[in-house]
Amino acid sequence: MPPAWVFGPFIVKVELVLIAISIALGVIVFLFIRPFSKNEMKQRMDEIFQLLLTFMICLWLGKILFHWSTFIEDPVAILAYPSNSQAFYVGILLTAVYSRWRITSHMDHVTYFQWLFSWLFVFIASSFVYQFIQISIENDGNGLYLSLLVMLLVGALFSLQRASLYGITSSLLFFWSLGQLAISFFWQTSIFQFHLHTLFYLVLLIMSIVHIIYWRRRMSSHTGDESGGFRI
Repeated sequence: MPPAWVFGPFIVKVELVLIAISIALGVIVFLFIRPFSKNEMKQRMDEIFQLLLTFMICLWLGKILFHWSTFIEDPVAILAYPSNSQAFYVGILLTAVYSRWRITSHMDHVTYFQWLFSWLFVFIASSFVYQFIQISIENDGNGLYLSLLVMLLVGALFSLQRASLYGITSSLLFFWSLGQLAISFFWQTSIFQFHLHTLFYLVLLIMSIVHIIYWRRRMSSHTGDESGGFRI
């Protein structure tokens, strides 16, 4: 498959098309399983698209940061530069700061775990679609990562209505980080087209453990709460 398609003056990168298709299918799967009520699903979908838009803007800021001189001389030329792992790190950091502000100022603990589950499920489902396409069509991708994604998706689907929302999201966070860290010691790992360093996954694993401990303590006084069929 060619790296890009040319439509007159427009150049469309195949990689971006595959990512868009993967995310769209991930969203469709999430809508199909419908884990929350109608109003809650609408809110979660709005938040997912808002988070994606925020990340795209932050990713562009990261790309501008690492190509500042080019951006000053010719702002339009920055469009031709692909986003690399450095821009991805900046995008993730800025998105995390924004998300932290949103969580602390606009969400209670029930809404937070619904938001986190929704985002994680769409991300994992989209990553599965992307890896499947890479392996089956591009003869690329990582079979071990695809297997990890399958196990996480099956585990999440099996746990619906059986486990607490806290338990599901904590497990997805922990085992995805642990799995990617383990795989990165033997093969090059990636999130979509971004090839990331082993330290990135190590930091995420540590953060997931801190997240689990923090919320286990905080949620000890809310064991009776319920939302959308889940025990929080």
